[in-house]
Amino acid sequence: MFPASTSLQDKVLVIVGSPRGLTHAFATTAAQQGAKIALIQRVCARDTEFDTVYSETRALRRAGATVLPFIADVRNPQEIAEVMASIFDEFGSLDYLVSILGSLQMIESFDTAEKDFSSMLTVDTQGTRICIRAAVPYLLQSQTPHVLISAPPLMFNDDWNMANSPYSMTKFAISMCARGLMSELSSTHISINAIWPRIMIHVDELNRASGYSLWRHLTRRPDIVVDAAYWIFSQPRSDTLTGRFWYDEDVLRQAGITDFSHYQTAPPAPVRTVTNKPSSISSDSTAHSTGKDSFRFPRKVSSFFSLKNRHKISVGHGRK
Repeated sequence: MFPASTSLQDKVLVIVGSPRGLTHAFATTAAQQGAKIALIQRVCARDTEFDTVYSETRALRRAGATVLPFIADVRNPQEIAEVMASIFDEFGSLDYLVSILGSLQMIESFDTAEKDFSSMLTVDTQGTRICIRAAVPYLLQSQTPHVLISAPPLMFNDDWNMANSPYSMTKFAISMCARGLMSELSSTHISINAIWPRIMIHVDELNRASGYSLWRHLTRRPDIVVDAAYWIFSQPRSDTLTGRFWYDEDVLRQAGITDFSHYQTAPPAPVRTVTNKPSSISSDSTAHSTGKDSFRFPRKVSSFFSLKNRHKISVGHGRK
């Protein structure tokens, strides 16, 4: 579902983040709408079929899109300034900036190495700020400038699994960065918002974690965030549509969409049970299958990312 009133034809969209998951969904939709796309990835360990900004660029170009790939250290202001200047020189404008910097390392504090936590903080928070600052001079020259940041609302509640405090700290740091930039840009015609999924988004990296298959069907596809984002892009700047933290569902409700079932990640294969042996997972796997909160993020997932599961599931930084 793409808002019918929105056209990105010949608009320039810059996406900062790993070339998978949300980045891929944003870029694919923008390409279908005729946008010119610039992809900025922080690292490039190797040029494999799935892992790099170059493979994503090749796929988009095969589909007819105009794409520029960049690899840069988002913590380096000079590097990012040069990237933004190159984008503007090549395309002649810069209309939309989407920042999806973030490392999905949902592990506990005692399992998080200091170098990893430092990298999460500097790349996610400092990188977000530097990229937006570097883009602002060019966004000010656009007729429809928008900045969208992937960050949660600044609220502490039980929906957050604070057992994974390093991840939560970095995400809320991005939110603080977003809040400050919203205030600083309020006197300009740039629309700036943050968006966050109401329910966990499926990314391929989660498949590597044990137990995920049992509640994979409780997640949603990235398309729901992308559709909400493009509805925001389609709206003229106003005090009610800038400087806000949005949940994807709330945006789509404003667009008149209330049925989100088609965004659900495909359910797992039915569980086979043995006669006279009760299934230990069939009841759990359907426990959230009814009611309006059917696909809410499972409350008790700390065991899923417990000390036993010492994998790192890194989305925003690329593989190291």
